[in-house]
Amino acid sequence: MIEVDSAATPRAIVRDALGNALGGVRTPFVDAPLATYVPTDTVGHTTAFSGFCILDGYNVPFDAAQRAALYRNHGDYVSRVVTQSLGLVRDGFWLVPDAIRVIERAARAQVP
Repeated sequence: MIEVDSAATPRAIVRDALGNALGGVRTPFVDAPLATYVPTDTVGHTTAFSGFCILDGYNVPFDAAQRAALYRNHGDYVSRVVTQSLGLVRDGFWLVPDAIRVIERAARAQVP
């Protein structure tokens, strides 16, 4: 379950130091992040897609300095993604092909 601060008015999702929600099923996208994920609607005008961002959200990619501060090198980043991915397979949240796709994506990522 996503952590919620019920003392806040209005109630607010509790976020980690990088701005990503705490709780729930944690994937490599939030435990070895390259971005902050935002679940709010950013459409300031009415279009055919108004309101869609609330369903899908958007992300704010980290710049090179943020990525370098989080990961010692490319291998460190990939290792974290592998660990998280295999944990999700072990716990039954992902299938092996899902983990492979995410690991391959991490191997190609522009991380120091």
